[in-house]
This record gives sequence, structure tokens and C-alpha cells, in this order.
Amino acid sequence: MGFIENNFYGFFKFLLDLTKDYGLALLSFVFILRLAMLPLSFLNFREEIKLKKIRPKIKEIMEKYKSDPLKQIEELNKIYEEFKYNPILTLFLQFLPLPILISIFFVLKKIIQEDKKIFFLGIIDLTSKNIFLIILTILIQAIYFLIQTKGEKEGLKMQIFFLFLIFLIIIQFPAIFTLYWLSNLILMIIERKLFEIYNIKFSVVSVPKNKS
Repeated sequence: MGFIENNFYGFFKFLLDLTKDYGLALLSFVFILRLAMLPLSFLNFREEIKLKKIRPKIKEIMEKYKSDPLKQIEELNKIYEEFKYNPILTLFLQFLPLPILISIFFVLKKIIQEDKKIFFLGIIDLTSKNIFLIILTILIQAIYFLIQTKGEKEGLKMQIFFLFLIFLIIIQFPAIFTLYWLSNLILMIIERKLFEIYNIKFSVVSVPKNKS
């Protein structure tokens, strides 16, 4: 974790020297980081779409063979093979950003401790809480959840819970953390839309035809 943190810190300082603005340096940092992680993000989106397609089949199998765990596993493996879905890969992709997120948290914390005068465009004080950024972040997060679930009622309560949890978290931190979360979120929405367009055009995730 220290290796990632030190490199992120050095890179942020490099961008700060170029932009002469903490907010612009942070936005540049987030953009370049998301760009570097784009292949992994697309891979994650692809596996997510596969999971949505096979979820009804999984539920059907779980219900049909609930008294026979071995048969459950056998049938689930057939579905995974048919759709080329790897649940372990999905789990790995979900937890992969965690060390990066933790490292960025410590980098931003270190930056605030070093310099008490941190502004975005000379207007927004990034060392204090900013209600406008908080409200905007919650709105964009809600939009992201809607895009992610496509308005499906299933999991709505969980999404509302996560939205409330995110609100409780970001109101505890200075605006530099909120700006990071907001910019990262906007880029994630753009990535998702680009993948959906790419998937529609090139059928990256195809649905196997039912065998007659």
C-alpha cells in the first residue's frame, strides 16, 4: 500500500506543479487514473452484464435444486460455462480498486496536512466541507445507481441504503475528498455509457441461443 501511496503522491505533486491549482491537479489525477484503469473497468462492466443476464437462471436453479446442493453446483457451472462467466473474476474486479481507494485517501489526507491553503480555481476551499459539492455528489451518485440498475425495483432498498451511507461518509470529510469522489463518479458514468454503446455496436456480451 505504501508503494502505491508514495507513487500517487509524487504524481499528484507533479500535476500540481503543472496546473498550479489543487483542484485541477486532482481532476487531472483522477482522469489519468481512470484512463489507465479503463480496460479493467470495461472488463468489470462486461462481467456485470453477463451476471444480469444469467441471474434469472441462477434463481431458477437455486429454487429447483434447493434440496440438492451438488446438483445446484453442477447446473450453475453449466450456466457459467455457457455464458463464459467467472464469478471469481467478478469478485476480484470488485475488490481490486480497494487498495487504490485507500492509498488515495492517505494521499489527500497528507496534502491537507502539508498545506492549509488549498483551493480549486481560487474559489472553493478544499480543506473545509462544501455543501454544494456534497449535494451534487449525492445527486450524481443517485443517477449512477439508476443507470447501473436501469430502474429495476430489485435491489432498490440496497441502493437507497448505500446512497445514505455515502452521504454520511462524505459529510465527514473536507471538500477535496468530495471533489475526488464526484469527479471519479462522473467518469465512471461516462465509461459505463461508452461500454453500453460499444457493446450494442459490437455485441461484446452476446446471449447464447437456446437449444431447441
